[in-house]
Amino acid sequence: MEGPGLKAQAEVLIYEHRGSHKVLIHRQKLNTFTMNFVYMIEYMLKRITADTGHVIGLTDLTGTSQMVQFQGPHDPAGGSYLATETTGKSLPTKIRIGSSSTPESRNDYKLGDEKMAEDASVITANSTVKASASFTPSEDIIVREVGLSKAWRKYDTGDVYEFLLLRGVISERTFSAGTTYTVEIRINFT
Repeated sequence: MEGPGLKAQAEVLIYEHRGSHKVLIHRQKLNTFTMNFVYMIEYMLKRITADTGHVIGLTDLTGTSQMVQFQGPHDPAGGSYLATETTGKSLPTKIRIGSSSTPESRNDYKLGDEKMAEDASVITANSTVKASASFTPSEDIIVREVGLSKAWRKYDTGDVYEFLLLRGVISERTFSAGTTYTVEIRINFT
């Protein structure tokens, strides 16, 4: 018999800014977490003690495997930079939009035809993670795919790399030049 487990469901909401109002113009469920997301959850849930961690290979946006580490309290003299914030470096979460209609795959590591990427604000509440970013294209673009990425540091050098966690192909939308749109990705955990 199957026991209880963590389930995640994602959806995308797209709002068009009209004057002082945001109007919902698109809502669609997504079941397109990448293997980077699966590996991240798997390793984050393993037991971690002081100055130990789990090194995992995630595929960055160029298709290259980068070793990152999730770890407990750290002695900086140990030479590992890991996933903790340090002065002068940030680890952004981004929402990405693109035009490819190629079906999504767990092995996706980038969008098929990325048009724009913006830093996302992230809010968590009641088992839901909401990431949102606003886009104002300078020319009309067709949007058929959305993505969510997160940056982490390579464990041995501290270099920052971005990793795609989710890619979803959506019903086609045109983002008109000069109009602002907010793309929100919600992940609900049950």
